[in-house]
Amino acid sequence: MKILKRMNMGGKLLSILLAALFMVSVPVTDASAASMPTSGSLTIHKYALENMDNVGDPNNGNPTVDIPSDAEPLAGVEFTVWQIDPNAAAGMAPGVTTATQAWPHIMASTEQTGVTNAKGEVKFSSLPQGIYYVAETKNSGNTVSCDPFLVSVPMVNPDTKEWITDVHAYPKNQSLAIDKFVAAVGTTDYYEVKKNLPVEVGERFNWYVRTQLPRDINPIRAEYYVVSDTLSSYFEYQPGTVKVYIIPASDSDLKDFTVLSDSDYTVNFDAATNTLTTGLTTTGITKVKNLVDSGDRYAVIEYGCIVNDSAPQGVALYSGAKLEYTRDTASARGASYNGGAKTEAINLLSTGNNTGITTLANGNGTSNTVTATVALQPEVHTGMIGITKLADGTKELLPGAEFGLAKTKEDALAGNFVATGKTDNNGELTFSGLKYGLPGDKPNENSNNTTFWLAETKAPGGYKIMKDPVEITFNYQNDGTDKYYFARVNVYNVLLGKSGETGPQTGDTSNVYIYLGIMALSLAALIIILLQLRKKKSATDNKQV
Repeated sequence: MKILKRMNMGGKLLSILLAALFMVSVPVTDASAASMPTSGSLTIHKYALENMDNVGDPNNGNPTVDIPSDAEPLAGVEFTVWQIDPNAAAGMAPGVTTATQAWPHIMASTEQTGVTNAKGEVKFSSLPQGIYYVAETKNSGNTVSCDPFLVSVPMVNPDTKEWITDVHAYPKNQSLAIDKFVAAVGTTDYYEVKKNLPVEVGERFNWYVRTQLPRDINPIRAEYYVVSDTLSSYFEYQPGTVKVYIIPASDSDLKDFTVLSDSDYTVNFDAATNTLTTGLTTTGITKVKNLVDSGDRYAVIEYGCIVNDSAPQGVALYSGAKLEYTRDTASARGASYNGGAKTEAINLLSTGNNTGITTLANGNGTSNTVTATVALQPEVHTGMIGITKLADGTKELLPGAEFGLAKTKEDALAGNFVATGKTDNNGELTFSGLKYGLPGDKPNENSNNTTFWLAETKAPGGYKIMKDPVEITFNYQNDGTDKYYFARVNVYNVLLGKSGETGPQTGDTSNVYIYLGIMALSLAALIIILLQLRKKKSATDNKQV
């Protein structure tokens, strides 16, 4: 008899020509001329594969150890089998029979359901001789269910021509991987950037969500391929920044490969939940199918965000994403599915094409959704500098001092500031939302000490202005509160008319002692002068007497 076995969802139909006809009454050739056994068993071995290129050769019904090294046994997968009505099986011509065509002819009373164990195995015993329709009715994890397949129990070993009463099938599921990255705008080799990125508040950066494409994605099934990202309240999506790329490998450079058109996907942003959703349209699925058939394997969704000024400083701000891949079997089969076969019959044995086979077939038109979420989320971070304004000598807190922060000394002298501010009534000013470090640094690392230049643009009334810009180097530190500063600088101002220069200090008082020393020396000199004048006056008085 001819047996069709759908062994994986990656577009490879594992079909084996085992005998001449479906009916038991047809004589068996060669060594299998012995009477056909009246019953047998079916053992299903279920595996997940991320790379469906490693599926291997079709199985011949015997147990095999030829399992791809990266295949993982899937526990908890539910399979259901039904026997096909023998009268209907007699009319199923070899080469044009599909599981879809066979479905209307199942015998409901023969239904059996089983769930794979820890080894990914489930066995259906004591099956009467016949053709069986096998469907994966509940999958496991982030894997795509395999298509239904037909199998004969028992079946003829194509090598020995002997009967196999314990038939083994090895359908393999594709596991859909999803990952997420963060990089500066314009990055095309995003995968080389580690998952940590320093940013400034208000500066746009890009998230990149990389998802694996189903190997047998097909618009005939009314499929839905959707990526959603519920953003943290610290992130603001930038409208109009979504792009979708299709690439052949996980490390492909984006600039070298296909960018989908706007009509190939939909973009929806729900401001109430801060959720961005991007999904392929029917046109997009058709285009993606052709690209997958040509060797592409991944989609990359790019979209821009900024960090707003509510973001905490010096901590990792994470972001994930979710992929949902749904095969709507009700739409795929059509309203008349339960009443008859699909019209697009395919010669599976001769072409290996799976266009006429539908997805999960439990007979009630339900859908099968695979969900995958990002396991290792990327993060961005930003930091701050704290300024305290003090009066020289007295350490009185000085409000109203104005400062500018620049990235270079030249910018500070020219007034090209990245931030400006004024000290409050407590003499304090915080510059927050500053970029520090290199891509790949964690928020509490100082592998690249970022520097800024601080310039005082207006001194408090009655005080000298700081003469020159001063370099400030980021150094991660916790001041004992919930604030994480990367520089904490005290700036001392000298009174007008008083000798000495005003300047910043990083918390020490060395300059204060210098000022005090100068004052002491000045006072000593004044005393000496006064004593000399007094001596002269005394000498004059004595002379007159």
